[in-house]
Amino acid sequence: TDGTPIPGQQAPEITVEGMNGDLLKLSALRGNYVIIYFWRPFEPTTMLVSIFDLYRKHSSSGNLRLFTIALQSDKNKDWIQTLATNNAPGSHHGFEIVPSSKNSAYALLGRPGLNAITLVDPNGNYYKVNDAFEFESSTSDLSKYISSKR
Repeated sequence: TDGTPIPGQQAPEITVEGMNGDLLKLSALRGNYVIIYFWRPFEPTTMLVSIFDLYRKHSSSGNLRLFTIALQSDKNKDWIQTLATNNAPGSHHGFEIVPSSKNSAYALLGRPGLNAITLVDPNGNYYKVNDAFEFESSTSDLSKYISSKR
Protein backbone atom coordinates (compact mmCIF):
# COMPACT_ATOMS: atom_id res chain seq x y z
CA THR A 1 0.00 0.00 0.00
CA ASP A 2 1.14 3.55 -0.69
CA GLY A 3 -0.02 4.83 2.70
CA THR A 4 -3.31 6.19 1.41
CA PRO A 5 -6.04 5.71 4.01
CA ILE A 6 -8.64 3.12 3.10
CA PRO A 7 -12.23 4.41 2.99
CA GLY A 8 -14.12 3.28 6.07
CA GLN A 9 -10.99 2.95 8.21
CA GLN A 10 -9.67 5.33 10.85
CA ALA A 11 -8.36 8.60 9.41
CA PRO A 12 -4.78 9.47 10.38
CA GLU A 13 -4.22 12.29 12.84
CA ILE A 14 -3.33 15.44 10.98
CA THR A 15 -1.98 18.64 12.50
CA VAL A 16 -1.40 21.97 10.75
CA GLU A 17 -0.55 25.49 11.82
CA GLY A 18 -3.58 27.76 12.21
CA MET A 19 -4.12 31.45 11.57
CA ASN A 20 -2.68 32.53 14.92
CA GLY A 21 0.21 30.06 14.94
CA ASP A 22 -1.78 27.56 17.00
CA LEU A 23 -1.85 23.87 16.06
CA LEU A 24 -5.08 22.55 14.58
CA LYS A 25 -5.73 18.81 14.93
CA LEU A 26 -8.29 16.68 13.16
CA SER A 27 -8.95 14.83 16.43
CA ALA A 28 -10.25 18.08 17.98
CA LEU A 29 -13.25 17.78 15.65
CA ARG A 30 -14.09 14.18 16.64
CA GLY A 31 -17.81 13.60 17.04
CA ASN A 32 -18.57 15.64 13.93
CA TYR A 33 -18.56 15.07 10.23
CA VAL A 34 -15.52 16.92 8.89
CA ILE A 35 -14.95 18.17 5.36
CA ILE A 36 -11.21 18.51 4.73
CA TYR A 37 -10.30 20.65 1.75
CA PHE A 38 -6.81 21.42 0.43
CA TRP A 39 -6.34 24.55 -1.65
CA ARG A 40 -3.66 26.88 -3.02
CA PRO A 41 -4.02 30.58 -2.20
CA PHE A 42 -2.61 31.76 -5.54
CA GLU A 43 -5.24 29.90 -7.59
CA PRO A 44 -8.75 31.18 -8.37
CA THR A 45 -11.05 30.90 -5.35
CA THR A 46 -14.11 29.64 -7.23
CA MET A 47 -13.91 26.12 -5.78
CA LEU A 48 -13.01 27.38 -2.30
CA VAL A 49 -16.12 29.56 -2.29
CA SER A 50 -18.15 26.54 -3.52
CA ILE A 51 -16.84 24.55 -0.54
CA PHE A 52 -17.89 27.36 1.82
CA ASP A 53 -21.37 27.35 0.24
CA LEU A 54 -21.55 23.57 0.50
CA TYR A 55 -20.62 23.74 4.17
CA ARG A 56 -23.21 26.43 4.89
CA LYS A 57 -25.89 24.41 3.12
CA HIS A 58 -25.24 21.24 5.13
CA SER A 59 -24.11 22.66 8.49
CA SER A 60 -27.57 23.28 9.93
CA SER A 61 -27.51 19.87 11.65
CA GLY A 62 -24.80 21.24 13.92
CA ASN A 63 -22.41 18.28 13.58
CA LEU A 64 -20.53 19.31 10.45
CA ARG A 65 -17.16 21.06 10.56
CA LEU A 66 -14.92 22.46 7.84
CA PHE A 67 -11.13 22.03 7.95
CA THR A 68 -9.38 23.92 5.14
CA ILE A 69 -5.65 23.59 4.56
CA ALA A 70 -3.80 26.07 2.35
CA LEU A 71 -0.84 24.49 0.58
CA GLN A 72 1.95 27.06 0.39
CA SER A 73 5.59 27.37 -0.62
CA ASP A 74 6.45 29.58 2.37
CA LYS A 75 4.98 31.02 5.59
CA ASN A 76 3.39 33.98 3.80
CA LYS A 77 0.04 34.74 5.48
CA ASP A 78 -1.82 35.96 2.35
CA TRP A 79 -4.03 32.89 2.64
CA ILE A 80 -5.64 34.41 5.74
CA GLN A 81 -6.72 37.45 3.73
CA THR A 82 -8.16 35.15 1.05
CA LEU A 83 -10.29 33.43 3.70
CA ALA A 84 -11.45 36.77 5.13
CA THR A 85 -12.24 38.21 1.69
CA ASN A 86 -14.35 35.15 0.88
CA ASN A 87 -16.13 35.14 4.27
CA ALA A 88 -14.81 31.72 5.36
CA PRO A 89 -17.14 29.93 7.77
CA GLY A 90 -15.85 28.09 10.82
CA SER A 91 -12.53 28.39 12.58
CA HIS A 92 -10.48 25.34 11.55
CA HIS A 93 -8.34 26.89 8.81
CA GLY A 94 -4.64 26.22 8.57
CA PHE A 95 -1.70 25.86 6.22
CA GLU A 96 1.32 23.73 5.52
CA ILE A 97 4.43 24.18 3.43
CA VAL A 98 4.77 22.14 0.23
CA PRO A 99 6.49 20.10 -0.96
CA SER A 100 5.21 18.18 2.02
CA SER A 101 7.02 15.62 4.10
CA LYS A 102 5.65 12.11 4.47
CA ASN A 103 4.16 13.22 7.80
CA SER A 104 2.28 16.22 6.41
CA ALA A 105 -1.51 16.32 6.41
CA TYR A 106 -1.50 16.23 2.62
CA ALA A 107 0.70 13.12 2.51
CA LEU A 108 -1.09 11.35 5.37
CA LEU A 109 -4.39 11.72 3.55
CA GLY A 110 -2.93 10.14 0.42
CA ARG A 111 -2.28 13.38 -1.51
CA PRO A 112 -5.95 13.74 -2.42
CA GLY A 113 -5.34 16.51 -4.95
CA LEU A 114 -6.76 19.98 -5.16
CA ASN A 115 -10.51 20.40 -5.56
CA ALA A 116 -11.04 17.05 -3.86
CA ILE A 117 -12.90 16.66 -0.61
CA THR A 118 -11.95 14.28 2.14
CA LEU A 119 -14.78 13.47 4.51
CA VAL A 120 -14.31 12.10 8.03
CA ASP A 121 -17.29 10.75 9.97
CA PRO A 122 -17.99 11.36 13.70
CA ASN A 123 -16.09 8.16 14.62
CA GLY A 124 -12.98 9.38 12.81
CA ASN A 125 -13.38 7.13 9.76
CA TYR A 126 -11.99 8.35 6.44
CA TYR A 127 -13.95 8.70 3.18
CA LYS A 128 -12.62 10.29 0.01
CA VAL A 129 -15.03 12.15 -2.20
CA ASN A 130 -13.82 12.62 -5.76
CA ASP A 131 -14.80 16.25 -6.10
CA ALA A 132 -17.11 18.87 -4.67
CA PHE A 133 -19.77 18.34 -7.29
CA GLU A 134 -20.15 14.61 -6.55
CA PHE A 135 -20.63 15.45 -2.87
CA GLU A 136 -23.14 18.19 -3.59
CA SER A 137 -25.28 16.08 -5.90
CA SER A 138 -25.18 12.93 -3.75
CA THR A 139 -27.46 13.80 -0.85
CA SER A 140 -28.01 16.38 1.84
CA ASP A 141 -27.97 13.62 4.44
CA LEU A 142 -24.34 12.95 5.31
CA SER A 143 -25.12 9.71 7.14
CA LYS A 144 -26.74 8.24 4.04
CA TYR A 145 -23.88 9.52 1.93
CA ILE A 146 -21.27 7.78 4.06
CA SER A 147 -23.30 4.55 4.13
CA SER A 148 -23.43 4.62 0.33
CA LYS A 149 -19.62 4.84 0.19
CA ARG A 150 -18.99 1.70 2.31
